[in-house]
Amino acid sequence: MSIESEIAALTLATTNLLAAVNAKKSELDQRVAQAAQSAAAAAASAAAVGTPSANLPAMNGTASAGSSSAVSRGDHVHPSDTSRASQAALESLADLVDTKVSLMVFEDFMAELAAKTQVYQLAMSDLSTEITAGANKAYFRVPKAGTLAGVRLSLFGASTSGAVTVDLLKNGASVLSTKPSVLATHRSSTTSGITPVFSDSEVDEDDEITLSVLDSGSGATGLIATVYMVH
Repeated sequence: MSIESEIAALTLATTNLLAAVNAKKSELDQRVAQAAQSAAAAAASAAAVGTPSANLPAMNGTASAGSSSAVSRGDHVHPSDTSRASQAALESLADLVDTKVSLMVFEDFMAELAAKTQVYQLAMSDLSTEITAGANKAYFRVPKAGTLAGVRLSLFGASTSGAVTVDLLKNGASVLSTKPSVLATHRSSTTSGITPVFSDSEVDEDDEITLSVLDSGSGATGLIATVYMVH
């Protein structure tokens, strides 16, 4: 091979080598540029998201969009607002309100019932004559249809031995399954511990109500019967 041929071959090889080097350099430059772009994008993203805050979370306050670039951590906890009622306190308050409302309804009902209740008080003996057992000791006629609600007895002079027991009848038939009594040495049926029970409490206008003494005790005087009726 002539010198000219060798020089030409060497020149071609050198040119190809330089081309390869330039190609590799271009590839490296592209990678460096891409890495720089990725780093810049990551920095921009971190700047946009912000860094986690080390401050304690706020409680309540005036509404504000805020200006801090710091972000909340996923496990952050807001403090309890002790200036406001707790859920348990609110539930307790609701129960109290319900109780008061129920009490008001009951009181209204009792007031209405009292307004409709009529009291009939009848003397079944005089104040000095000893009481004796017997029928029809007192009576009255019902002025308006209603419901018998109670019977109470009282004595001017207490029985020294044995209870005084009274029956209440409607048109001649007893309407008490449990009858009121005044115990010996007592003067009121309220201390007997016996609550009268009506077997038939409904009455119509002009029904005849009579009271009889079933047991007179001993030495008792001044028997009065009080009949309660709701119209």
